[in-house]
Amino acid sequence: KPVGMIPKRLEESIHNALLDLQRKYGDVDKLIAKSMGISKKDIGNYISAEQVDAVALFMDAFSRKQDAILADETGFGKGRVLASLVKIGLRKGKTVLFLTENSQLFSDFYRDLTDVYGEDDIKNIVPTMLHGNAKIINTKSELIAKISRGSKSYNAMMDKKYFEKGETK
Repeated sequence: KPVGMIPKRLEESIHNALLDLQRKYGDVDKLIAKSMGISKKDIGNYISAEQVDAVALFMDAFSRKQDAILADETGFGKGRVLASLVKIGLRKGKTVLFLTENSQLFSDFYRDLTDVYGEDDIKNIVPTMLHGNAKIINTKSELIAKISRGSKSYNAMMDKKYFEKGETK
């Protein structure tokens, strides 16, 4: 059940965009659930109705080689939307790059990935960081990943000219 509110000036545009999605793809919940590899009845366990709409709008923009901006208020679930898009991208064999200025966001984003993937499946994600002395701590306060400038693995990544399609390390 939707819980968010949008500014009145955006209501018509968003409504029309969502109607276009429905005309183009049919049942948007079914599309996103299938893309994420989950059942439609379980989608609410991973993302909210508004997040489903956001993921669908992004997927549609990407399918048309268009860019998109995710600009919601703090705490509205941008990380969950991004985590869902990462899951969909990885399921399609895409390489995903997450950039942030704030090293704390690595742990926050990993939490969102865990919520979207589940505790068992998240173990298949191998984070690689180039952000100074950043680290990823999970919700159990366990160290997931850490890299330091000048380390062997950091230098090896920086020496690469390119990454192979689908490479996760």
